[in-house]
Amino acid sequence: MSETDGRSDAESRRRKSMRLREFDYSTPGAYFVTICTHQRRLLFGQVEDGNMVLNEFGHIVEEEWLQLPERFPSVLVGEFVVMPDHFHGILWLIDPVIGISHDQDNSSNHDVEAGFTPAPSGQPRGLPPSGQPQGLPLLGQVIGAFKSLCVKGCLAVA
Repeated sequence: MSETDGRSDAESRRRKSMRLREFDYSTPGAYFVTICTHQRRLLFGQVEDGNMVLNEFGHIVEEEWLQLPERFPSVLVGEFVVMPDHFHGILWLIDPVIGISHDQDNSSNHDVEAGFTPAPSGQPRGLPPSGQPQGLPLLGQVIGAFKSLCVKGCLAVA
C-alpha cells in the first residue's frame, strides 16, 4: 500500500490516461503527440552542444514518422522532434473528401508553418482507386502502428 493515498503500489504506478473519455479520436484535426521510452531510457541519441544527435534508433523513429502518410493516406505529419528519451510530433487526421482548407487570400500570415504540404489538386488524397472515401483511422491506431514499426525497426538493427 502506498502510504500517502491508500492505493496499492500497482495502482499508484499505473499511468493516468490523458485521453478525454467522450472524445472521438478519429475526428479530423491536429493532435500533439508525446511518446516516452520505457523507463525514460536514453535510446534515441544524445544532446551535444545544445543539438540533438540521433543514433540509429533515433533515425528509425524519424523515418517511421515521416512514412506515416504513406501507410495512412488520411494522415499528415507536421513538426516533430526526437529527443534522447521521448518524441514530440504534430499529427493531422484529414478528411479524405474535404482535405485541408487553406485560405489563399491570407498572404500576410506566412511566418508560421505546420511543416506539411497540402495534397495536390485532383483526386483527394486518401481516396482508394474506387474513389470511395476510407474511414479515418483512430489516433490510437496510427500511434500504435508507429510505435510497433519503430520497435520492429530497432530490433532489426539491435
